[in-house]
Amino acid sequence: MFSDNRIQKLAADFVCVKVDPRERGVDQEAYELKSTRYVPEVVFLDPKGEVVGRLEDRSVEGAAQAMEKVLEAVKRRADR
Repeated sequence: MFSDNRIQKLAADFVCVKVDPRERGVDQEAYELKSTRYVPEVVFLDPKGEVVGRLEDRSVEGAAQAMEKVLEAVKRRADR
């Protein structure tokens, strides 16, 4: 999925962070605070750290749609 050009272009607007819940401290705290349901899981956060979406469909089309939806939601929030 991440080798797809559409996904790569969309990913340029995201900051990727890997959180390992087995690690004590910040990683474990972030994992617990964001209500992660399973590992690995892709959770989209806005600039304030609020969950705005999750990647449910891991196909290229599903991922692209989820990323576009998140970008639109964050833009709407910023316009307020």
